[in-house]
Amino acid sequence: MCQSMNRRQDNHQISSKTFPNDRVYRKSNDLYEKALKLLKKSDKSNNKNAYNFLKKSAELKHPLASEMLAKEHLFANNLPFDPKVALMYLQNIAINQSSSAHLYQGFIYSSGLGVKADPKKALIHYKLAANLNHPLAKMAIAFRFMYGFGVVINCTTALDLYHSVATDVVDESQISGGSLLQERHLWDESEISAKILNKDIVEVYRHLAKKGDISAIVSLGLLYYYGEYGVPRDVDRAVQYFQRAAKSGNANALAFLGKIHLKGSHSVRQNLTKALHLFQMSAQFGNPIAQTELGLMYKYGLGVDINFEDSIGYFSLSSRQGWVEGMLNLGLMYINGLGVLRDYRIAVRYLTLTLKSKHLLSNYNIGQLYAGGHGVAKSCPTAVSYFKSVAERGVISQLLTQANHDFDNHKFLQALIAYAFLSELGYECAQSNSAFIIENYDIDQLNIKDGHKRYSLALKYWAQSAAQGLSYARIKVGDYHYYGLSSGINYQMSAYYYRKASESQYSSQALFNLGYMFEKGLGVNQDYSVALIYYEMSARINTDARIAVFFAKQKVKFLQTIDKIMVALDVSKYFGKKWDVWLIFILFIVLAFVAYIKWKFN
Repeated sequence: MCQSMNRRQDNHQISSKTFPNDRVYRKSNDLYEKALKLLKKSDKSNNKNAYNFLKKSAELKHPLASEMLAKEHLFANNLPFDPKVALMYLQNIAINQSSSAHLYQGFIYSSGLGVKADPKKALIHYKLAANLNHPLAKMAIAFRFMYGFGVVINCTTALDLYHSVATDVVDESQISGGSLLQERHLWDESEISAKILNKDIVEVYRHLAKKGDISAIVSLGLLYYYGEYGVPRDVDRAVQYFQRAAKSGNANALAFLGKIHLKGSHSVRQNLTKALHLFQMSAQFGNPIAQTELGLMYKYGLGVDINFEDSIGYFSLSSRQGWVEGMLNLGLMYINGLGVLRDYRIAVRYLTLTLKSKHLLSNYNIGQLYAGGHGVAKSCPTAVSYFKSVAERGVISQLLTQANHDFDNHKFLQALIAYAFLSELGYECAQSNSAFIIENYDIDQLNIKDGHKRYSLALKYWAQSAAQGLSYARIKVGDYHYYGLSSGINYQMSAYYYRKASESQYSSQALFNLGYMFEKGLGVNQDYSVALIYYEMSARINTDARIAVFFAKQKVKFLQTIDKIMVALDVSKYFGKKWDVWLIFILFIVLAFVAYIKWKFN
């Protein structure tokens, strides 16, 4: 799971200068290479010997062996979870020798999973890793500066760091096609149901494809091309489906075959002439995908002479059909002034239309516009939000899919560690999922069964998620303060978070809770009229809450009536502000007397 997290950063260069003499260097490196060869074999019985070789290599201070053992102990893949042992291996690596070593130390000290949390040490190690140009460390620091976790909020610093990572992700996506972010909230049953439904959809496509249904064959090709609905990305597998559908003249299949020939894959050699021919065939049917690709070929001179007018013409045809990439590329032409006068406002108009698709380049380029104030009002927070969404689409996002898989297979420890690691980098769904697992599952290796420890750790992740605007997380933080689960009861903070939750997504639960706070005067000034307004809003949003809201409203109206009577009679003059307690006591005495009379005469 964690070996694929950042291969470019783990590709350290080992030289004999690292070791006291050449003999030690050769021996440690030989042991490390032997371990790698054994681990590459499909026979898992070799793993024990492989890890023994790694341990011996690490004892000789080999940095890659030490780092690999640390990751295995940290993420509990093939070795027992033991962050203290992981820390020992990481601390054996020279300070400027491995950016990843500092990244993992930062995670250990920040998370406090298995060791005592030390935010200051965590930040030091994250900064050391970032100085060695580790993108994940940059994300961890950027998240802290954006939301003020352990540091003073500094949007400019967050912007610089997220922009740096986002630029690398965009550059990488030109080769890999980009990664999709498999977001899923464990506490949301509708998302779990959707996941089950996704599997059913894939099976339906496969069943129909066997019967020769062309649209189903194309759909399967798209699933493998993009890696969606739980299907792993496999371009070569996608080619097989597209070729089957293309034989019947399907325009979409022709267009995607053209895209694959344009870039090339393991099984398809890059062929610009073939790509151009396929796009032209597809475009004859008015296919917007092919029209966009033809626009790109004329824009960059791929197999044809550069012609910005033809490029804009094809992008315009595609845009009129609502194709996202057509609108995106037309917007980019206006940003760069290619074939048209540069006009940022028109560019913003086109790019804004593409945002719902969560297209990588759309988010990146509109982030650029907000960062520079081109065509829009300059806004650092808005630019950061766009760059952050791009940064989170990097290679590390695959770990989120793995964490979801581990959770489904009841590997709760591995799932939590992966979610907690991603939480450090600012992934909202990982933060709320970490809190959910800590709250609901006992994990012996973490030793957090104690109520205070458990709730304190869960609150940390709920608070991170709440800071990013998740309404459910804000309600949870409000509940923690209301019941005093992590620290003392704080009704003011509870009311604050309920109000934030109601403002962001108009949560029925948050509105109901606010109504109750105003009814009782908890953390806010008691106000029955405001309580009624919140109760009514809660019922309008969620019809299932109408019964509870009805009784709550009747109670408030009754209290309002009694309040008016008591004010008119100036009861507070005799009973003080606690007149309602005296009223309840008197009513109880009356009811008890009536019950006694009925019993006496029966």
